[in-house]
Amino acid sequence: MQLLFRFSDDVDDVSRNNNAITLDIKNWKPLIFRVKTPKIADAIQALKGDGVAIADLINLIQFPNDKHEAHEIINYYIERFSRGRLLSWRIVDGEIELAKIDSLSKDYKPRCDEPPKKKLALSRFSYMRRMDNLIILESSLTRARVTFTSQGMSKFVQVLDSAENNNNNELSQIFWKLGFFDLESANETESEKCWGFQDLMLHEASRKNRDSINIGATYRFEGKFDAPPAIKSPMTGDIIRLDLPDANKIAHSSKTLDQIQESRHSIRSYSETEFPINLLGEFLWRVCRTKATIPSKKQELMSRPYPAGGSINELEFYIAAERCEGLSPAIYYYNAIMHNLNKIEGSTNISRRVIDDSCNAMGLPRDQTRPHSTVIITTRLPRLAWKYEGIPYRLTLLHAGVAIQMMYLVATDMGLAPCANGTGDSRLFQEATGINPFEETSIGEFCLGMPSK
Repeated sequence: MQLLFRFSDDVDDVSRNNNAITLDIKNWKPLIFRVKTPKIADAIQALKGDGVAIADLINLIQFPNDKHEAHEIINYYIERFSRGRLLSWRIVDGEIELAKIDSLSKDYKPRCDEPPKKKLALSRFSYMRRMDNLIILESSLTRARVTFTSQGMSKFVQVLDSAENNNNNELSQIFWKLGFFDLESANETESEKCWGFQDLMLHEASRKNRDSINIGATYRFEGKFDAPPAIKSPMTGDIIRLDLPDANKIAHSSKTLDQIQESRHSIRSYSETEFPINLLGEFLWRVCRTKATIPSKKQELMSRPYPAGGSINELEFYIAAERCEGLSPAIYYYNAIMHNLNKIEGSTNISRRVIDDSCNAMGLPRDQTRPHSTVIITTRLPRLAWKYEGIPYRLTLLHAGVAIQMMYLVATDMGLAPCANGTGDSRLFQEATGINPFEETSIGEFCLGMPSK
């Protein structure tokens, strides 16, 4: 088995005039440079095609008395081409291609040192998935992508399943050099141990750490289907109209921002009295009402009291009510346009389970008074994903964090008992509403009620 080096598909042509090399690169001006000897030019030209092993590149330079110097020259050009993301690789077993490897960032290249003399295993940050009907291997630690052939997939599975997988296995060695294998007992630092698989995957995927992958406002679905509407479809069930708060009264009675910030804290002790519905209505109005719709040629936008990327405002808010004045125990949708609550029929038991989860998240003793309500924050992620590529989930979590901070500030100003929950169960929202979780799903919970003192 061999790991072959080659120019990537972005390099359309490699030409030379004596020792002058010209690389014709897609969407880029020609790259022209000179090399010291014709043999070095031969080695560089060999990279255009099916690929060549490092050892063969060194032999092409023909420094019989100084292999080290030849190796240094090859490493120099590999380093330079890697910076421009101009290289790709192939794994072959004789004449059979097992996989192709593409760089995902301008600084990626395989290791050039030899694998350790210990048993190797797939890195815990590696994962396989299907893309365009092909099976690929990626890793949050490695900025490259492996695309398998059917024969390569079979060989790779054998390596994963082999009890004899060690440094003598050629395929294991190659994947170690590519960055997808590690020691079976990896020597991780304390900091590395703290990063979970999903944490690092989301971090790498939603940052500009991989310059070959588009992220940001690409509008990739424009022209394919319409952006999801800003205002979601009406929900069935009883409607509870909320009184419109007096904005002038709030402005005159509200504390200063510094006072609110300094006194803000989580409160987990609740009064036995009911949560007045006028206070619940004022809280929702101040935190998450829709202030206006914004005309836009591409997609419908909205303005709310808290900031949101692109003014898309994909978040929605529900109340799991337990001891709220005028509300029977159930889950209610807050209509941010109409400023009313829409009861979700048949959601009484689920509402109680949401409150149960909140109690567990806050570590409340069983004999302690339960919170009056839990605010459920949901995301209509497709609204973000229609515009933004690679970062929608990251953005919606950022937006939820902004909304939670807004809830803390408003609740503190109103003298309520606020407490964000670190965990929650999205399946409960799905069970209560029947909404397809790909269309809307819960991503955060926030307890709210009247303090005991």
